[in-house]
Amino acid sequence: MALLSVTDLEVRYGMILALRGISFKVENGQVVCLIGANGAGKSTTLNTISGLLKPYAGKIEFDGRDITKWRPDRICKAGLVQVPEGRQVIATMSVQENLEMGAYARSGGWLGPYLHPQKARKLSEEQRYDIEMVFKRFPRLQERRYQKAGSLSGGEQQMLAVGRALLARPKLMMLDEPSMGLAPVLVNEVFSIIKDLKAEGKTILLVEQNARKALEVADYAYVLERGQIIKSGPAETLRNDEQVIAAYLG
Repeated sequence: MALLSVTDLEVRYGMILALRGISFKVENGQVVCLIGANGAGKSTTLNTISGLLKPYAGKIEFDGRDITKWRPDRICKAGLVQVPEGRQVIATMSVQENLEMGAYARSGGWLGPYLHPQKARKLSEEQRYDIEMVFKRFPRLQERRYQKAGSLSGGEQQMLAVGRALLARPKLMMLDEPSMGLAPVLVNEVFSIIKDLKAEGKTILLVEQNARKALEVADYAYVLERGQIIKSGPAETLRNDEQVIAAYLG
């Protein structure tokens, strides 16, 4: 059984059909990428899977359960965690506080103690240990531990967003345009992080406009165009596909 299975998914924005009955799956331990131009429906797909958008039709199954109508917080606590487009770290909070939010996500709600101080609880030893492991993975974050997240560079904010998601202990991590807006050297750094996560056996659903980089790291890929999947296959096969080369690789 696939860890994530999407079947005949349709999403509408008013009268506009943004996703037109797409179906795909992600096996445990795979890196699967969705590639396509702006407006193809890539981010809409991730936002629907994570519960931020409600589908018009179709079914989403995760870890053997139908999560189509679940709330986002329930989906997150089940182990399906999204790193959003634009990173969306909390600029006024410190690096440490942003990471704590990820640790709370697996047990007490995404913003738990920050939105509801009266319900605040101390981090467990296990949560504190996991935060230190994130700092070990990303030494630059440790150096900036008490800085406001808004003062970090784009690449550092992406590290922080990934670290925050890892603290939720995801069974599947969804990365939405992780290289967007970054300088080429930082794009390489971000994809090096993804390769490291892949080597550790993490399951990842990757949405990325940089098709060349995405296909280099992925096991399997789907090509989205105008809300439809027009092509799919092993990433290595699509890297050599003439249609994909002409449209996305140049």
